[in-house]
Amino acid sequence: MSIETAVLLRMIGYVLFLVLPMFVPFFKGLCRKPFKVLTRYTLCVVLMYLALAAPVYNLNYQLDLVVAQMDRDGNGSISPVEEATWTETEIKARKMRVADGGRNVFGYALAPYLALTYSAIVFLMTYLSIWLFGKIKTRVF
Repeated sequence: MSIETAVLLRMIGYVLFLVLPMFVPFFKGLCRKPFKVLTRYTLCVVLMYLALAAPVYNLNYQLDLVVAQMDRDGNGSISPVEEATWTETEIKARKMRVADGGRNVFGYALAPYLALTYSAIVFLMTYLSIWLFGKIKTRVF
């Protein structure tokens, strides 16, 4: 897998993060009767965290693979002779790896809390609208 593919998977993960909680409340499988909402909420949080964190882990792994190959002689330091042999893709990968602080903080530290709060907001709005439309339907008919 290339770095571009890993970046694309990260973007797909962000899209999944936005739309996943809108469909999970209507998922009928793996739900027991007493804990139906809690099970769906937990499933949604776990899937949302995986949609955010897995592409970040994958991108870091791909960057590590490319950067490890950039040390041509294997001595652990970068010499000007080695820098002259780098391709544009390797230079781009090194720049991405050096400037990865924000991506790692988001993927590792903030993603679980963001998944919890976003899921809670969407679930509350979904069940509130289901309850509200159920009340309207019983009043009208």
